[in-house]
Amino acid sequence: MKVLIGGVGIATLGIVLAACSSASDDLVEAIEATGGPDVSLAEAFDTDADSYLFLCPYESRDAMEDRLGFDWPEAPDYSDQDAYQGIAFVTGENVELVEISLSQVDLCTGDDPLRPLSETLYFTRGSDRWVLRSS
Repeated sequence: MKVLIGGVGIATLGIVLAACSSASDDLVEAIEATGGPDVSLAEAFDTDADSYLFLCPYESRDAMEDRLGFDWPEAPDYSDQDAYQGIAFVTGENVELVEISLSQVDLCTGDDPLRPLSETLYFTRGSDRWVLRSS
């Protein structure tokens, strides 16, 4: 993302933050709608991706690329933050990033590999957010 100066930069940041919040809300709604609470990311997000990778707080770009198995020049650097995490939707070597607020859902269970989008995920409700159980 390019850094913009002035009001345009602020408006762009607002759009990015709104998208982050919306993605988090979409995932929470999908988890709660299943009644399980089990859900696939294909149910929560409108994407043509084949697979996904969770990107965790404190994770470097290099670590993300290692787990993806290819270079991703646009990879975010989460190495110094703990407020959100990402879902990298992957088709071939094309990546679409969605950021999820850690205050609503915790997706990170370790250094998980690239997984198929159709995979079912299982969540438990913690005291203040949904938590992905290890697969």
